[in-house]
Amino acid sequence: MIKTLVLYFFLASVIVAQNKVDISKLQSGFALTESRIKYKNELNSLFVNTFSGDVSKIDESFLRQALYKAELTLDRSELVRNGILKCFQNFNNFSNETKKGIFLAAKACFPNNFIDEVFKLYNRVRDPEIFAYSALYLLDSESGITNAVTVLAKTKDMYASNLNDPFVKNLIEDLEERITGKVIIPELIDLLSHDFQKGKTIIYSLHRKNRKNPGITIIKKPDGKFVRNDDGSIFYIKQLAASASTYPGYLKGGNTPQGIFSIQAFYVSETEDIGPTPCVLTRIAFEKPVNVFYHNKNQNSKWSIKDYTNLLPESWQNYFPLQQAYYAGQFGRRLIVMHGSVDDPDFYKNESYFPLTPTRGCISSTEVWSEETGKCFESDQVKLMNAFFSTKQLYGFLIVADLDNQNKPVAIEEIIPFIE
Repeated sequence: MIKTLVLYFFLASVIVAQNKVDISKLQSGFALTESRIKYKNELNSLFVNTFSGDVSKIDESFLRQALYKAELTLDRSELVRNGILKCFQNFNNFSNETKKGIFLAAKACFPNNFIDEVFKLYNRVRDPEIFAYSALYLLDSESGITNAVTVLAKTKDMYASNLNDPFVKNLIEDLEERITGKVIIPELIDLLSHDFQKGKTIIYSLHRKNRKNPGITIIKKPDGKFVRNDDGSIFYIKQLAASASTYPGYLKGGNTPQGIFSIQAFYVSETEDIGPTPCVLTRIAFEKPVNVFYHNKNQNSKWSIKDYTNLLPESWQNYFPLQQAYYAGQFGRRLIVMHGSVDDPDFYKNESYFPLTPTRGCISSTEVWSEETGKCFESDQVKLMNAFFSTKQLYGFLIVADLDNQNKPVAIEEIIPFIE
C-alpha cells in the first residue's frame, strides 16, 4: 500500500494537467557521480566473485545475474572473458536458461572470441533454441567458419520432421533472408494509413535490419492524423530497438521483435537504469489474456495467428517478419516496453549508436542526466510521452517494422512521403 501511494504521488509530481510530463521534476539518484562509481565497484565485485573461481559450483541464478550485467554493460575485461570461457567449458552442467545467458553475454561482449567453443556446440546440440544461439553467433562473427547456406541446410536436415514448428520457421526465415541479402517489405503506405482498430492510437517504430542503426518513432492519433510539432512538422524521435547482443527478436534477450504490440497506457518503472521518466506500457502476444491484448474487441479464449494478422492491412497479412512478435510471445518473451535510460553513458561511448543505449529487447530513448544533481535536462522519452499523451487515447497498438538493410540510421525524410 505504501509503495502504491509513493508511486501515485510521484506520478502526480511529474505529470501535470492534461497528462504532460514535466522534465524539471525528473530526478534520479542513480545518475549521480557517486552512484556511478558505486555501481561500477559493485559490478567489479560481482564479476570477481562469479568468474574468478569454478563457475560450475556457483548458484546458477547468481551466475545468470553476472552474465546479464556483463552483457548489458558490454564489459570486455579479461576477467569477464575468462569467466565466459569457463562457462563454455562447463556448458553441459547448466540449465537451458543459463546456457542462453552465456550466449547473450558472449555475443554482446566478445563476438569473435569463442569461435572454437561455439563451433563444437553448433555441431552437437539438438535443442533448436540453443542451436540457433550457436549458429547465429558463428554467422555474425568474423570467423567465416560457416555461412547461412550451410546453416540453413543443416537446420532443414536436423529438423526435417518438424519444419512447421514456429521456432524452426522463424530460424529458417532468418537464414533465408541472410542468404538473399534483401529485405523486401509490402507497401509502407498501407501500413502507415491503416487504423488497426477504430479509435486507437498507433505508434510506429521503424528500423533497419541491422538494429545498431537507430530507428525513428512516429505517432498516429485516433483520427488518422500524425502528431505534429508546434511548427507543423511531423513529430518523431530517434530510438534504439537493439539488444546488447543483437540476436534476432524471436530469441529471448534478442532485439525488439517485429510485429504488433498492444499499448496498455503508461507506467513508471522501478528499475534504476530505466529511470523515473514514464514509459509506454506495451504487451506482447501471450503476455496477457486475448481480450486484454485486443482491448476487448476479441473475445476468443485462445490465441490465433489469424486473429493477429487480421489486425494488419491486407497487403501485410502474409508478411512473415511482422509475425515475429506473435511467435516471440509464444516462445516466452515478456516485458518489452518503450523507455528512457539512466544508464552510465561510459558503457556505450564507443558504440555506433551512442548516446542511445541497448536493452534486452525494449525500445529505448536518449536521456541526459546531471551527474551533479541527478536532474534530467534532455529527454527524447519526455518528448515521446508528451506526444503520446496529446493523442488523448492511451490504448492502441505499437507496430515495429524493419524497412530495409541499409547501414545507416533511419531518417524522417524517408517516411514523410508516405504520410503527407
